Amino acid sequence: MQKNWSQEHFAELLGTSSGYVSEMENEKRNISSDYIDHIANIFQIEPHELLINRLPVDNRRIARRKG
Repeated sequence: MQKNWSQEHFAELLGTSSGYVSEMENEKRNISSDYIDHIANIFQIEPHELLINRLPVDNRRIARRKG
């Protein structure tokens, strides 16, 4: 969100589909160490920085209605 990238753009940089990125974001897919390294390179950070617990981000998504 900080880079203002769409999920599709990030998927293109990662060389995968937006569906795969969505599954990673929603913790429905395990990420290999190769992907962690590749993601870190894209964001120009060290791989361990992806594994640090951070405060939740307000992503301004519309909450789903229950029921």
